[in-house]
Amino acid sequence: GVNVLIYTWRGYGLSKGSADQQSVFEDGLAVHQWLFAQAALDADVDSRRIGIYAHSLGGVVAGYLLGDDSGVGTDYAFGILDAPVESISAVVGQAMAVSYPADFFAESNLWDTIDRMQGARVPILHMHGQKDDINFWFQAENIHAAFRKDLPDYTAYLGIADDPAAAYWHAAFDDL
Repeated sequence: GVNVLIYTWRGYGLSKGSADQQSVFEDGLAVHQWLFAQAALDADVDSRRIGIYAHSLGGVVAGYLLGDDSGVGTDYAFGILDAPVESISAVVGQAMAVSYPADFFAESNLWDTIDRMQGARVPILHMHGQKDDINFWFQAENIHAAFRKDLPDYTAYLGIADDPAAAYWHAAFDDL
């Protein structure tokens, strides 16, 4: 079986408070600490099989938890990044059709998936659909290029196709 833990950042959903750049990373780390503390109390939970699934902006937080910055990355068995954002400057630049330098936004380095993933040492599955009109496919290609260069033994990429054909998925998983 599979158990799923879903949380919302402070200020989102029914969570109280307000979110800022630093607080979403604090929230991610707090959820990590709670989850592994609960797993330690339950003999039926194998903490060596816990992974992270993250979508869109959550990919930056997952990158933080899986990479070197948090100090907890090797606690996880794997990471799955579904259409993660590349960076704040890429998202805003895409929305405004303007190219911004990486340091244009205050603390923008906090929101850079590629930087956050540095030092990740667990298998990572990265996927993105071509029809995504929020996080365009070129962000996925930039992330993939960096992952293959910096984390060649730790990443597999399903590509940017929306083809549900079984042949596509079998070909994609051959790389895993």
